[in-house]
Amino acid sequence: MEQALGSLTLSLDQVKKAFEEERQNISEERTRLLREKKEWEEIAVRLHQAQPARTVRLNVGGMEFLTSPATLSSVKGSFFEAMMSGRWPLNCMDNGAIFIDRDPQVFRHILNFLRGDTIPLDSLSPSDLESLISDADFYNLPGLTTAVRSVAEIKTIVKSRKIFLLGGVNYKRSGQLDQVERYDTQTNRWEPMKSMPAALSRFGATAAGGKLWVFGGASSFVYDPEENEWSKISSMIHPRSGFAVVSCDRFIYIIGGFTGLGTSSEMSPMSSSRKHLGACVMENWIYAVGGNSGAFKQSLNLVERYDIVNDRWHQVDSIHTARQDCSVVNIEGHIWVIGGSETTTKDVIEVYDPKMNQWTSLASPCPFPAVPTPCIAQVDGSLFFLGGAREAGRWDVGRNHYEPIFPMLIGRQNAAVAVL
Repeated sequence: MEQALGSLTLSLDQVKKAFEEERQNISEERTRLLREKKEWEEIAVRLHQAQPARTVRLNVGGMEFLTSPATLSSVKGSFFEAMMSGRWPLNCMDNGAIFIDRDPQVFRHILNFLRGDTIPLDSLSPSDLESLISDADFYNLPGLTTAVRSVAEIKTIVKSRKIFLLGGVNYKRSGQLDQVERYDTQTNRWEPMKSMPAALSRFGATAAGGKLWVFGGASSFVYDPEENEWSKISSMIHPRSGFAVVSCDRFIYIIGGFTGLGTSSEMSPMSSSRKHLGACVMENWIYAVGGNSGAFKQSLNLVERYDIVNDRWHQVDSIHTARQDCSVVNIEGHIWVIGGSETTTKDVIEVYDPKMNQWTSLASPCPFPAVPTPCIAQVDGSLFFLGGAREAGRWDVGRNHYEPIFPMLIGRQNAAVAVL
């Protein structure tokens, strides 16, 4: 019996030893396999990196885009994921590009969304937002549709912008005008407003503090839209006409050398005297463009900008075409110069890039019939062309789309325009 137990104990020890040896062998084999797996994964990464990246060429509405299959397939259940699945025939062009008959300008935003980039929805006009919602639905991108619709709904709640057109001259009537009319950008309708206390032309108007401020000759007035009342305010130090007027923060700047709301005070002069110039504000700078030199009415291509903080003028790159009585607006950080005249009325639009200090002439002319003294208002990325006859129009700059709007009540030139 004791001998049998001894033999059994010896057998168990042998089994334990054999098991331990086998466990050790398995552990070493696992370590070897893991090492080889890692080496193969590293080789696979190097092979993938060595291969040229696969791209997809798209032609959307006549404009070509280059992207990757991963970008197009990033949203499950979308039009693009189905397109890349291989389950459906593709509408390919001769150069291999996949053709999609949609708006290419809207597709830029769609592609940025698929890439995970931020879309500047707040800067888009209501019509741009509607176009983006329509295409997001078409491409079956519910996340984008929801985001855009939220912004669009907020914009419709916000009070619509009003364009005020004041004074000027109607050559079918005698003398200057004191009439004021207001355009509602949502309803596309003009309505008459309370007339100014004096008839004016070649004067200036701007919006500040929820009110309209009018300067011309020896007259200065302020209009309160809530009370529908005009009031006289302090006159300029030197009565004048043919100047430019802009507002920034709580101040109004009358280009030609004077500033103020309740009172006028002198500021640093420009490098040369001129009249019938255009001006606009960008950040803490006021840009003064063109005009004429006075005595011989010679049109200028001179451009200066005023440093509001340091009360100093700086000359920048000149516009290509000398002109006076031009409209100057700030659109998304670029200065646009439109219309005006030298010996003939100008239909060439010039755009200034402040980072490059460089002007560029647009290939396409102004979509609105050229008039010597245009009134142009900028609202939410669209330009509203007013002046001359009663006809008026709206140009969506981002989409390069022009359409006529409801005619003005009175045709007029040499008027002033302001937006509230």
